[in-house]
Amino acid sequence: SIVAERPVLIDGARPKNGVKLLQFHRVHPRSNAATLVEVLRSFDATALRSEGVRRRELLVPLANPPADLGAPVAEAVDMQWFDGVDAALAYLRSGFADACAWKLAGVSFGGARHLATEVDVV
Repeated sequence: SIVAERPVLIDGARPKNGVKLLQFHRVHPRSNAATLVEVLRSFDATALRSEGVRRRELLVPLANPPADLGAPVAEAVDMQWFDGVDAALAYLRSGFADACAWKLAGVSFGGARHLATEVDVV
């Protein structure tokens, strides 16, 4: 689980029938959570939009989460919405995504990526 603040970095609409790319980041032992969030926030929003990102939010764990929840699963979760799976995969193969990954070198200790769709339950 993760109890977090949720700053919106690209305030676009969530695409109907789109997908959300979730990238879970752990802090590198030689870095800290504040630096990780600072680097994630530094990614160029205009360039991300041109790469197909329609909306972007971060999940940043609360400094003092409820004690009964335990440690968060990640120190930051980067959430990006795309029009579909093909657009998300094209972004992940792009030079810009590689440049973002290089900015995280020595700051993020790796993590996991997941693609998800939203499901309306009636």
